[in-house]
Amino acid sequence: ALAAVDLSRLALVPYRPATFPSLAPALAAPALAEKPKKTLDPGLCAARDGNLQQLRTLVAEGWSLATRDQHGSNALLWAA
Repeated sequence: ALAAVDLSRLALVPYRPATFPSLAPALAAPALAEKPKKTLDPGLCAARDGNLQQLRTLVAEGWSLATRDQHGSNALLWAA
């Protein structure tokens, strides 16, 4: 009988968040301005897509393999 009591303590109970109608407008997510998407450098896009011919063309035109995105990832990381 004690084993049944111990198991009943482990029963999952569905979560039901409390509702407060008076606070609903204040808790609503604020309208966020649409952030402009940062465009990825053409060389990094070519590396991501595995487009070796385009990478060769960009390097021949002067594109640097040391180019990094906003997170610091270079073409080698994008190609992986």
